[in-house]
Amino acid sequence: MESSILKKLAIDPAFIFLFILILIVVLFVLYVNVTMKYNRLKSSYASFMRGKDGKTLEESMKDKFSEVDAILKITKQNRLDIKEISKKM
Repeated sequence: MESSILKKLAIDPAFIFLFILILIVVLFVLYVNVTMKYNRLKSSYASFMRGKDGKTLEESMKDKFSEVDAILKITKQNRLDIKEISKKM
């Protein structure tokens, strides 16, 4: 079974078969890599959402934001204190 197209292009069918085989192996490795990353992401998400409904998650986020606001206030006060000490020196 000779192909006139392959004969005109001077391409051996064995090279095409080898190329397709290598391509399949590369795609399989990429598939395994993506699957592993997806499973890690899914387990991280599950551990993040475990035992928390939307309301408690919202409350914990509000608590964290209030902590950040408190830290910002302390930082501003520290900067003012440092400027005052620098002026006194």
